[in-house]
Amino acid sequence: MLQVHDIRETRVYQEAREEGLKEGMEKGMEKGMEKEQLRVISMMAAKNISAAEIADILGLDEQFVRQQMANGSTKLA
Repeated sequence: MLQVHDIRETRVYQEAREEGLKEGMEKGMEKGMEKEQLRVISMMAAKNISAAEIADILGLDEQFVRQQMANGSTKLA
Protein backbone atom coordinates (compact mmCIF):
# COMPACT_ATOMS: atom_id res chain seq x y z
CA MET A 1 0.00 0.00 0.00
CA LEU A 2 1.23 3.48 -0.85
CA GLN A 3 2.08 5.48 2.25
CA VAL A 4 2.21 9.28 2.70
CA HIS A 5 5.94 8.96 3.32
CA ASP A 6 6.33 7.31 -0.09
CA ILE A 7 4.48 10.13 -1.82
CA ARG A 8 6.67 12.73 -0.11
CA GLU A 9 9.74 11.01 -1.52
CA THR A 10 8.66 11.46 -5.14
CA ARG A 11 10.27 13.99 -7.43
CA VAL A 12 6.87 15.45 -8.37
CA TYR A 13 6.02 16.08 -4.72
CA GLN A 14 9.42 17.61 -4.03
CA GLU A 15 9.17 19.93 -7.05
CA ALA A 16 5.61 20.98 -6.15
CA ARG A 17 6.70 21.65 -2.57
CA GLU A 18 9.65 23.76 -3.70
CA GLU A 19 7.41 25.72 -6.06
CA GLY A 20 4.89 26.32 -3.29
CA LEU A 21 7.59 27.51 -0.90
CA LYS A 22 8.99 29.84 -3.56
CA GLU A 23 5.55 31.31 -4.27
CA GLY A 24 4.92 31.80 -0.57
CA MET A 25 8.22 33.59 -0.11
CA GLU A 26 7.53 35.89 -3.07
CA LYS A 27 4.07 36.79 -1.79
CA GLY A 28 5.46 37.40 1.67
CA MET A 29 8.17 39.67 0.30
CA GLU A 30 5.61 41.63 -1.74
CA LYS A 31 3.38 42.11 1.28
CA GLY A 32 6.35 43.19 3.38
CA MET A 33 7.40 45.72 0.74
CA GLU A 34 3.88 47.14 0.56
CA LYS A 35 3.77 47.48 4.33
CA GLU A 36 7.16 49.20 4.35
CA GLN A 37 6.04 51.60 1.59
CA LEU A 38 3.00 52.56 3.67
CA ARG A 39 5.18 53.07 6.73
CA VAL A 40 7.58 55.32 4.81
CA ILE A 41 4.71 57.27 3.22
CA SER A 42 3.31 57.78 6.70
CA MET A 43 6.61 59.00 8.11
CA MET A 44 7.18 61.38 5.22
CA ALA A 45 3.63 62.73 5.35
CA ALA A 46 4.05 63.36 9.07
CA LYS A 47 7.00 65.59 8.16
CA ASN A 48 4.70 67.53 5.80
CA ILE A 49 6.37 66.28 2.64
CA SER A 50 4.00 66.62 -0.29
CA ALA A 51 2.48 63.62 -2.04
CA ALA A 52 4.29 64.62 -5.24
CA GLU A 53 7.66 64.68 -3.46
CA ILE A 54 6.99 61.38 -1.70
CA ALA A 55 6.00 59.75 -4.98
CA ASP A 56 9.12 61.10 -6.67
CA ILE A 57 11.46 59.97 -3.88
CA LEU A 58 9.95 56.50 -3.59
CA GLY A 59 9.35 56.00 -7.30
CA LEU A 60 5.63 55.50 -6.78
CA ASP A 61 2.58 56.79 -8.57
CA GLU A 62 1.49 60.12 -7.07
CA GLN A 63 -2.17 59.08 -7.10
CA PHE A 64 -1.28 55.95 -5.09
CA VAL A 65 0.55 58.08 -2.52
CA ARG A 66 -2.39 60.49 -2.28
CA GLN A 67 -4.80 57.58 -1.78
CA GLN A 68 -2.67 56.11 0.99
CA MET A 69 -2.42 59.48 2.70
CA ALA A 70 -6.21 59.92 2.41
CA ASN A 71 -6.87 56.37 3.67
CA GLY A 72 -5.09 57.14 6.88
CA SER A 73 -1.79 55.39 6.29
CA THR A 74 -0.31 58.34 8.15
CA LYS A 75 -1.53 56.57 11.31
CA LEU A 76 0.88 53.68 10.68
CA ALA A 77 4.02 55.44 11.84
